[in-house]
Amino acid sequence: MSGGRAGGDWFPFRVPQDGASITLVCLPHAGAGASMFWSWAQLMPGDVEVLAVQYPGREDRLDEPAITDMPQLVGSVADALAGRLDRPYAVFGHSLGALIGYELALELRHRGARVPLALMASGRRAPHLGRDPLPPAERTDQALVERLRRLDGTSSRVLDRPELLAMMLPALRADLTMADGYHWVDAPPLACPIFPIAGDRDPHVSAEELALWRLHTIAPMPPRMLPGDHFSILADGSLVSEVADLLRAGVTRL
Repeated sequence: MSGGRAGGDWFPFRVPQDGASITLVCLPHAGAGASMFWSWAQLMPGDVEVLAVQYPGREDRLDEPAITDMPQLVGSVADALAGRLDRPYAVFGHSLGALIGYELALELRHRGARVPLALMASGRRAPHLGRDPLPPAERTDQALVERLRRLDGTSSRVLDRPELLAMMLPALRADLTMADGYHWVDAPPLACPIFPIAGDRDPHVSAEELALWRLHTIAPMPPRMLPGDHFSILADGSLVSEVADLLRAGVTRL
């Protein structure tokens, strides 16, 4: 993929878009890195520049300790974005990334930063609903690998190679610890629209839970239910097409 480094380790790739008018800040799901958004930069409308966030402890930041505290991670991402929000921007996050995106929007509001055009919350129930932590028996290496196989969100080329698993599992554990330690704090609704998106067969979020994102914005939008489950909407391109359509239609400029 062409393009230089942007903003240091937090943004490991960037494809310059001549005449880009919108920045799309993309936040990965648990255990994942910025590379999951490489193809998005090619598939988005020409006036959208994709800025994928790289959390510590994975991919080109593998030698750094992963962050297990949500406020610390969100504050660091907000710091990294300082000076990069000079044009209109939207925030997209999938699963844990949607929760991080919500907290990031709150933090940016607290700092007096430009309000995002939209928050696109994918594959995640509304933040006030919380989640049940995984019991210890489901946190063993074997249990986590089996869980990844069932969710079909990780290539078998990774799951069948112990050396690759050894690099991925610590980041996944750190992200699960962060998710387990998250406690929603009541806050005024965001001024930007929130677009909730999920697969219609996603076992982690129901249509009713997805719709409750409306409580966290003054500009609620109807949930989008796409064909597929938690990860297949990523793998088959349904999700990137939905996000591209929203941006292309100019819905987020409302």
